[in-house]
Amino acid sequence: MTKRTAPNGRRVTVSNVRGSAGMTAGIGALTFAVALLAGCDYEAVTGRAFGTTYEIQADCPRGIPRRRVYAELARIDAQMSTYDPASELSRFNEAPVGSVVPVSSALATITIAAQRIAAATGGAFDPTVAPLVALWGFGAEPANHAPSDAEVRDALRRVGHRRIEARLEPPSLRKIGTATLDLSAIAKGYAVDRLAASLDDAGCGAYLVEVGGEIRA
Repeated sequence: MTKRTAPNGRRVTVSNVRGSAGMTAGIGALTFAVALLAGCDYEAVTGRAFGTTYEIQADCPRGIPRRRVYAELARIDAQMSTYDPASELSRFNEAPVGSVVPVSSALATITIAAQRIAAATGGAFDPTVAPLVALWGFGAEPANHAPSDAEVRDALRRVGHRRIEARLEPPSLRKIGTATLDLSAIAKGYAVDRLAASLDDAGCGAYLVEVGGEIRA
């Protein structure tokens, strides 16, 4: 545990916690960031997006750039939302097998990133897991019963990241086999990064950005 002097002149305590595996948990930087925010005159912006909530707390010289924040949220929602039937992602999911669907470069980039993670994890992370998400009621519609083994097996037949191909030149998605794309596990993190970039551009000295549990400080 160490003492540091924050830019506003306050003394704050920063601690590191050693985990059971002998690895030091990296909470020191977050503790320091939270302590800085506690000493700032910051404002907050909250709302709903992507079927969840978001909150921004920031200390900015001219206030939080709300217009840009709202524009970023609307843009990403229109590209990657599984809750909006008119989003790019929803339109691709409705397309028949074999279709090549033009999409934004952002959607293509995030899909490529998701597929790389899927390949690196042997499918433990899979952006086509939507049939299972829906089966258990974690998607846009609640489930009225626990799925049977037969229903799970049927859903698994429609899961597999290799069923989708993403390209950047030109930005497009191709449905090689029956599949439903769900980027919920990565799109919120992308949104947090984009909102943080907006705050950086606005000269905000300290902030916390949270979208559906994804956090950047």
